[in-house]
Amino acid sequence: MTVYEATVNAKSLTPLGAGAKLFLGPSASKGEIRKWWRGINTIRVRLDTEAMAFCVDRAGAGKWECVTVGGDLMRSLVVLLAHRGATANGRSAALIYKSTAAKRYGLTPYQIEQAVESGLLRSAVRVKNPYHRTGPPALLIEEAELVERLEAVRALPRRSEAEREWRRVVRCPVCGGAIRPTRGPAARARRGAAAPAPGEARGAAVVSHFLHLHTAYDDVRQDQRFVMHHYLTLEEGARAMQLEDLLKGGGLSRHEERDLVVELNELWYRALARMERAFVEEAIARAKEAGLLPPDYTAGRYYTVAGPSGPERRGRPLSLYKPVRHVVVMAEEEFPKVLSFDVVKGCDAFELKLEDGSLLRVRVEPNSVTRMGNDPNTGVPMYWVTVGVIVTLLKIPRELMRKSAPAPAGTAYR
Repeated sequence: MTVYEATVNAKSLTPLGAGAKLFLGPSASKGEIRKWWRGINTIRVRLDTEAMAFCVDRAGAGKWECVTVGGDLMRSLVVLLAHRGATANGRSAALIYKSTAAKRYGLTPYQIEQAVESGLLRSAVRVKNPYHRTGPPALLIEEAELVERLEAVRALPRRSEAEREWRRVVRCPVCGGAIRPTRGPAARARRGAAAPAPGEARGAAVVSHFLHLHTAYDDVRQDQRFVMHHYLTLEEGARAMQLEDLLKGGGLSRHEERDLVVELNELWYRALARMERAFVEEAIARAKEAGLLPPDYTAGRYYTVAGPSGPERRGRPLSLYKPVRHVVVMAEEEFPKVLSFDVVKGCDAFELKLEDGSLLRVRVEPNSVTRMGNDPNTGVPMYWVTVGVIVTLLKIPRELMRKSAPAPAGTAYR
């Protein structure tokens, strides 16, 4: 049981619906209401959260008038009295938000929620979210009660089983990087949307890791001309060329030019979606070879978590296509193809001696090879090779080695 007591401005109770009509009834006349409030500026109030009773002492002589209140009014009165310096069971009733309590006392939101659900923190109250109108309710906690039972709250599990599963890290056997599901699906779950299972989210994170770090996706995507060149069909490429010629010819009204740009960008989105799909398939194949995905994993399962690509992905930021001088059209069988390879003969590492006396060893390792069609003039096949450079420090002069000064005490740097 928590009993709040405070002395407040009488006018602050009326907007909450805790004024004269609450005690006199909804049919009270204006004269009766004026008489009830007559001569009152401040008023003593008492709130019993267990009995759901709200009491006032108008004259300050210990004559309490009490009435039963509902849950919504009870929460509003708790917040009002806490902000007016009320006491709760004889101690300060100052309230703080759950996020503030977590930062100030080194707790997690899950620990605080568990403490409230188990009855360890009985004075907690949920109110409207002050920052997001459609967000979940905010949780206010009585700070004095939290400090009193801080050790018991800290003894609770810091994270739920589901959250621990979400945070489980997978190591990439290729580069050694850490792979974990992003916060996006978890954020969708907090907003009430359907969230994927942790296993599905982790599979999508693995594909995304290989897509961006172990394929040429990021490099190819930046070359808009290349994407339009290789990922449009003959008919689509011819239409793109026609649209560009119309835009360059001029003499169009603003509305006509806008319609042509929209159609041209539809073709760009389509080419971008095909390019992304091809590289996603490559990333899935590489992840399966590394043993991080099951053999039956498909691109469809990845897009179920990551969301649609191309024209359907309207909510995501996509750069618009910038018209180029020419769009070269190629048949579908000439689309880029990622090739597997074996190193027949390697080259030794380079050893570089710098003018400052340092000795470096530089070694180049190929990551992927993609056949990009044929040169239009000579017919020679063209290849896109991505490589990684490994630099080893063999010898460093002692006079070049300097340690930074220690950071001042209390800073975030070590």
